[in-house]
Amino acid sequence: MNSLKHIWTIACKRSVLDQGTNNISLFDILEEISIETPTFINFSKTKRVGIPIEIDIVSLWEKKEDGALRAATKIEYLAPNNELLNEINAPVEIATDKKRLRSIIRMRGLTITGPGTYFLIIKYQKHNKWLVAARIPLDIKIVQTVSLPATKLVP
Repeated sequence: MNSLKHIWTIACKRSVLDQGTNNISLFDILEEISIETPTFINFSKTKRVGIPIEIDIVSLWEKKEDGALRAATKIEYLAPNNELLNEINAPVEIATDKKRLRSIIRMRGLTITGPGTYFLIIKYQKHNKWLVAARIPLDIKIVQTVSLPATKLVP
């Protein structure tokens, strides 16, 4: 029987695990990403754009029974229209002598289909069914920067 329990998940730009204390530090927690571009992006023609960003998806899992535990988990990355843009399988293994496990999944790059609220859906499998553990919203904003013409300095 799968006795896995999801405690929390956070998306951040960087996570650091202190080997001495086994504490984790999460830096730049992501709730919104503003993408600056000097040109207009026509998403009706382009459909998808890749954004060069690294995101750590950090989850804390707990087992409810003694013994080792292995469970199937995955992260689904959904567009604002619920289109599946990416899926990452991330099995969880908690050793016999441990009660909890932090999983850190690094996403390299994001695909976007335009501005809006995207979701990271954290799922785990129990009795051959996928259950939703968490829905992490990620707001994407597109900011068009204005480039001014160069000015000549007069002595």
